[in-house]
Amino acid sequence: MTVEDINIGALYLDLPAFNLTVNTLTNAMSNCQTPPAGTPSDQIYAELIHLDGALVAELSYELLDGHETGVIETWTIWDALDKCYAFFPGLGTIGTVPSSSKSPLLTAAAITTCTTGGTGSTTGTAAVGAALKSLSPGAKAGAVIGEFLA
Repeated sequence: MTVEDINIGALYLDLPAFNLTVNTLTNAMSNCQTPPAGTPSDQIYAELIHLDGALVAELSYELLDGHETGVIETWTIWDALDKCYAFFPGLGTIGTVPSSSKSPLLTAAAITTCTTGGTGSTTGTAAVGAALKSLSPGAKAGAVIGEFLA
C-alpha cells in the first residue's frame, strides 16, 4: 500500500513455503528422540543426524519500506518429513541408524590411501588398485584420484 508515493506497507502470503531443518544430535535414541532415564547404553547413539521438513503457508508484513517486518500467521500444510540418520565414517555415507549404538559401522575408520610420485616411487596406480581390492564386496567407498604438484 502506498500513500502519496510513500510505501506504507505490504502483506505477503508465501504459499507454500518449504522449511527444511537438519540438526546433528548427541546422545539420542535411534528415532532422534531424547532417551528417557534408564535407557540401555546400546540404545543411545553418540551422534545422529535429524532431518525435518514441512510445507507451510506464511502470512507476513512489511512496513515503511522494510524497516519493520514480521510474521502474522503460519499454517502447516504437510509435515511428513521426519527422518533420523547415522554417519558411517568407514563407508563415507549417511544411512539408516543401526539397531545398536555399538555397531562397528559407526566407529570404523575412514579408508585413506596416499601415494607419491617422483624418482624412486610408484605412480600410485598399484597402491590404489590394492586398496580397492581390499574392500569387501558389500562395502562402498569414495575415492579422489588426482595429482598434486608442489
